[in-house]
Amino acid sequence: MDYILITHNDLDGTVPVILAKIAIPNVTYFQCSYEEVNNTVQSIIERDKTTFLFIVDISINAIIAEKLNNRGNVVLLDHHKTSTWLAQYNWARIDITKSASFIFYEFLKSNFPNCSIEKYSSLVERTNDYDLWIHQYKESMDLNEFLSIVGHDLFIKRFLKDSSINFTQEEKLILETEQRRKISYFEEVTNKTKTFTENGYKYGVCFSDRYHSELGNTLLENLQIDYVYIVDFLHNKVSLRSKGEIDVSQIALKHNGGGHKNASGFPLKKEIVDDLINNLINPFRKK
Repeated sequence: MDYILITHNDLDGTVPVILAKIAIPNVTYFQCSYEEVNNTVQSIIERDKTTFLFIVDISINAIIAEKLNNRGNVVLLDHHKTSTWLAQYNWARIDITKSASFIFYEFLKSNFPNCSIEKYSSLVERTNDYDLWIHQYKESMDLNEFLSIVGHDLFIKRFLKDSSINFTQEEKLILETEQRRKISYFEEVTNKTKTFTENGYKYGVCFSDRYHSELGNTLLENLQIDYVYIVDFLHNKVSLRSKGEIDVSQIALKHNGGGHKNASGFPLKKEIVDDLINNLINPFRKK
């Protein structure tokens, strides 16, 4: 049987690619954003009626869910609160207590017992630690940092070659250099973040195209705000981070996004970007 993996484009979506490649060497994979996932799945199922689909660490809309339910040959493994409605389907497993990498790791061990993925247990454990924001291990942050520096392809290639989470001296030097740049960048964004108060809660709005998780938590702490919007025009999305009782996944849902209570996001609508561009260039147009 042929297999296709459709997964998210963050750390918790990238590690499943490595696991799948070890368990099923001929697997084809697609990494996509929330904005892209429904079109990606639609395109695949229109041309392919038989290949088994793994959908990991990312959700789909109700229309695509019904099409998959009629098609069959699919399993969806996710852990986001906004995906819990999919549990009505017997092919979907939603567990908000674990990362998607951890859920997929358990699934592969159970359904592909001859695969040798146990050597990736430390990688999965650190990914779980990072994605659930437990931060028991320093290596968790380093792994995400390494992915952001080298990109998906080189990250996957590196861990397919060597399952160890212990970085080489060259890799450590890369991480240390990036850490210094990141500290400076956080200071700059913090100084430029605008803060507001609404319904008794203080929130911030900033513009950034990188480090969203760490930046968000830095802003929450340094500015003593309850939640923050991180607007990323480069990737056409908004990341949300919060602390305490603020459930930003509800904000994300209103904008066709999703995620967790304290970490969510949604795509920027095209009309918002277009309006901004028009407002910028209109004053310079000749009447």
